[in-house]
Amino acid sequence: MNILDVYFKDVHAVVEHNRGDLEKLRLFLDKCSIDYDGKEEPKLAEAVKFVTEKFFPDLEKLLKTLNGAQG
Repeated sequence: MNILDVYFKDVHAVVEHNRGDLEKLRLFLDKCSIDYDGKEEPKLAEAVKFVTEKFFPDLEKLLKTLNGAQG
């Protein structure tokens, strides 16, 4: 991983993985489940929301772009 820049609240980094690694990560996340109490574990609830609403959709979009570029 290469850190490009660090700001007050953000870190911009390059993570180098091949398409196969990203497909494995997508498959893993797609099959994962988690049990938690959002009221008891609010930080975990935030993490779950981030992964399900931001990270996973961004990963899916990236893979669709890569697969489209593959032809």
